[in-house]
Amino acid sequence: MRGARFLSLACVVSAALNFAACCAESPREIWNSVMRKWEETGDLTCDLFAYINDLPVMKKIDGTRTEREESYVGVYDLRYTFRKPHSILMEFTRFKDTRKDMISKVASENPGLTVAFGYLNRDEVYAKFPPVLDNPVLNKHIEKTIYHAPGDFITMKSVDLSLVHTLGDLIRLRYHYFEDGTVTVEKRKYAKKTSFYVEDGRGAYREQESAGKAYVLTFIPDDPSKNNGITREMIMIDPDLRFPVQAEVYRGDTMIYCLRTENVKLNPGITDALWRKFYEGATIVETHTHSIPK
Repeated sequence: MRGARFLSLACVVSAALNFAACCAESPREIWNSVMRKWEETGDLTCDLFAYINDLPVMKKIDGTRTEREESYVGVYDLRYTFRKPHSILMEFTRFKDTRKDMISKVASENPGLTVAFGYLNRDEVYAKFPPVLDNPVLNKHIEKTIYHAPGDFITMKSVDLSLVHTLGDLIRLRYHYFEDGTVTVEKRKYAKKTSFYVEDGRGAYREQESAGKAYVLTFIPDDPSKNNGITREMIMIDPDLRFPVQAEVYRGDTMIYCLRTENVKLNPGITDALWRKFYEGATIVETHTHSIPK
């Protein structure tokens, strides 16, 4: 009897310790620590694996407005380099999506494509594309050109989902759920999304259990109709690094977006010289009706 009581007490104590370990920090405290980590990060490198399924393409209207057009599917593998405030370098090892525009066509046919992005501010973006087409005349133009456009021309701000958004945006743009939604957290292993691919015009992927535990934060909006139809987001945080290792976005039961990071290095000492070598000697070409900010 005494042994049974002791065993029962041991189970209670063990359960209490496990609960305390899991719930020592609230979702808001964990997210605040992630935001602090981002504030302390001046530059980073990582491998990114992205999956987009049934995301609306944004169509320009009169150079000033956008509206949803057809949806598209895409899978991307890339080496991602970032330096604050807004410099991004993307070296694609895989670029495959169902869009028909020239950039998507060129990127999908040229593994190793490197694209340099730089923001003058949150509203203006500059992009430098490498010469990859089998067209000497066009290549000469591309070599000497920096394309300038409004931020939302490339980043699709209306849905807040894009490779061109910084990982800081991924962190910053989810804070609203603490005011107009519900955020919960568990510390556990999770289903790691891998092997993204496109099959019959639809996105597909495989799953495997993660090697270690992460803080799995689940974000649910009070009103999905005010949240671009998004019904749930899940972001997995490395407990030691305090940085996202995977992010998932859902409409209903369908995962429409997934971003996974690997080999993350924070503050490795990236300098502006990396971008200068792409922009050197190039002239700015407007891709829209906006003027270059002074």
